[in-house]
Order: sequence, then C-alpha cells, then structure tokens
Amino acid sequence: MAELTGKFDVEITGTALEPQGTRKGPTIVIKFKLLNKLHADGTKEQMDGDWFRTKWFTLTDKNAQYVAGDLAALGFVGQPSQLDPDAENHFDLTGARGTFYCQQREYPKHSGEYREEWGVDRPKSAKSPEPFDPASRMEIDAKFGNFFGNAGTPTPAAATDAAAAEDSPF
Repeated sequence: MAELTGKFDVEITGTALEPQGTRKGPTIVIKFKLLNKLHADGTKEQMDGDWFRTKWFTLTDKNAQYVAGDLAALGFVGQPSQLDPDAENHFDLTGARGTFYCQQREYPKHSGEYREEWGVDRPKSAKSPEPFDPASRMEIDAKFGNFFGNAGTPTPAAATDAAAAEDSPF
C-alpha cells in the first residue's frame, strides 16, 4: 500500500456515533473517500482507484470544542447525537466535501511501524491584534526603547538614504 501524506480532497461516505465503550468518551465516526491529492503549488492529482478511510473523534471535555470546529469545517451544524444514522433528526453529511490531511506516525506499541493519522484541514483565520493602552506603550518604550534609538532623529543610514533619494532622477 502506498504511503499517504499531505492534504486530500475527500467526500464523506457516512457517519456514526459509537458509545463510550473502552474509550475516554463517545466517538463520532466519519467515513470518507479520497478524491484528489492536493499539492503545495495548488494543483490536484486524482486518486487512482477507491481509497476509503475512517476518522474517529472521541469526545471528551477537553477536546469537544476542537471536534466541533472540525465538524463545522465539514458542514455540520447541530448536536453530536444527530450524527447517529438512527437518530430521529439525523444530520446526514454523506456527500459533503472537505479537506483532510494525513501524517504518518510511529505506532508506539510496535516499534518501527507507522500508521496514518488523519485530521480535518480547517481554514486558518488571522487573529486581530489587540490594541495597546498608553501605559503599556510607555512600558514597552522603557523596556526596549534603548534598542531602537531616539524617535524623530534619523540614523546616519536613514539620512544617507534620504539624501540619495533627493538626488535620484526618479
């Protein structure tokens, strides 16, 4: 079998909800088919044959918010119980498309054996910078200002650059 790593276009082929059992919590199961391998240059390579995989999301108090974000990236809006196909108000993700990534991780119980580790590739969002209050700006200047020189006084390099710019015909 070929080693799969990187990002892939996928199509969801089914969902399930499993009880806790021996795991740390109930598990959401997402089954999917690999459609295309996504390359860093933006090109896609269609997968030869049928490549099916399964991602298990074990729900715990610590990761529930993260799992909810992964499922939202796949188009899910609702309660976890709605992913159970037997639920009265089942939310069917079958046919939904998304992007998953795959990494090869060494399996700790079997030295030298690697296994696929799948995850949802979520869009990244830029965090807006928080504004500084005047007291914090003064504190930064007091702590780091000596590394930057005096404000408003051009450094010799800046003065030379400015003079060169005046002499330039452009």
